[in-house]
Amino acid sequence: MHITITRGGQLQPMHAMSLKLACNSLSKLQFPLFRLARAHKLAPLVDNYTSTYPLNRFRTFATVAVDEEFFAPAGTSFASLGIDNRICSTLEAAGFEQASHAQFLAAPPILKGRNVVLAAETGSGKTLAYLAPLATLALAERAASTAPALSTPPPPSDDWLEPLPDDPLADRPRRTAALVLCPNALLCQQVVTVAGHAFKDPTTGEPLVNVALVTSNNPPPYDLPDVVVTTPGALATLLDGAGPAFGPDWTRTGFSAWARHVVLDEADLLLGGGYAKHLDLILDLLKSGDREAAAKRACTEIGIPIDEYWEMPRLIRKSVQSGGAKAALEAGYKPPEWATPPTGKEGIDFVLPWLRQYVFVAATMPREGGKNVGTDISTSYPGTLWLSGRQLHQARRCLTHSWREYSSLKGRDQALIETIESDPQITQGLDWVV
Repeated sequence: MHITITRGGQLQPMHAMSLKLACNSLSKLQFPLFRLARAHKLAPLVDNYTSTYPLNRFRTFATVAVDEEFFAPAGTSFASLGIDNRICSTLEAAGFEQASHAQFLAAPPILKGRNVVLAAETGSGKTLAYLAPLATLALAERAASTAPALSTPPPPSDDWLEPLPDDPLADRPRRTAALVLCPNALLCQQVVTVAGHAFKDPTTGEPLVNVALVTSNNPPPYDLPDVVVTTPGALATLLDGAGPAFGPDWTRTGFSAWARHVVLDEADLLLGGGYAKHLDLILDLLKSGDREAAAKRACTEIGIPIDEYWEMPRLIRKSVQSGGAKAALEAGYKPPEWATPPTGKEGIDFVLPWLRQYVFVAATMPREGGKNVGTDISTSYPGTLWLSGRQLHQARRCLTHSWREYSSLKGRDQALIETIESDPQITQGLDWVV
């Protein structure tokens, strides 16, 4: 650790006594039970301490090696995490040459479709930690949807399996997308800005992944994008209002059918109660769609119409929701003799062949004790993988300082304005750490 002070713009080594005084003051303010004899242990936490003793109001700063705290282990690249090579190229062109520790933790399980809680300190790279794998999944689905089929699966033979004539989704290709929910429109705009900066093709300047901002002032596109970024209030209002005018994807039924990956950014705020009215509506729609998809898939595998599902005992239906047809049979369900399960895999492909994925992202995530956001997630989404940043719920120690001289408060304000205006990433609305 390197401690410095400044006097008249000159950097000088910090006197040991000043370090002791700084740590002593810090211990009294933040750690009143901390023994003075061990005050030197607090040295990494000293920040902006002003001494009133022999050094006469000199500012002291503590810094540590940023690389060891922020970045992933040496030799870790975005490609090694499973990120598509095209995405890696756009990231490198945007200045993201090395993955952060948060991105190192989150990318592999998100790519595998697992439910994830990513709790990491502010400035750890959480936004890109979920956007990069979601962009990779979007490109993979796009490639799969445009690839020529090896064989055309036969249409279902039973009438009850055919889409209803008035189903607006019946004759449209089934596409999925990622849904990112943020507490307010400003945070939504930040996510869209990060995506536009990180996924811009360096040769053409065109976005490699389509990311759409949906707010009360920015209606949704008719063609479903790869990533939809919105607020719970805007989405709920859209689905219950003018949504159908923008296409069947923006109805309650259509929404549940395409939202394959659901990200709650600032999950501690979204799930904390203030957004419950609209967020509960959205999550209930998704869970209802999950239950319906599980029932249709199980009935198709067994070879019975969906009406038979509602005649099953409640215990059997719960087994279907947790483990599909196999769990129902293990729980004691006996299919009727006339049941005609399909041969092979083709007969069930048209019933959502995927499980919805939930990603919860936050800078703070309480989990211990009584009822809180963390325990609610564990209860509602069992099996969720919990990932924590290195400095979660700690004061940030990795800071970079720029020294500027000023002679008055007005000069200090002007220096701050000049610093902000001289940073191209800040003026573009971007922070280097995303």
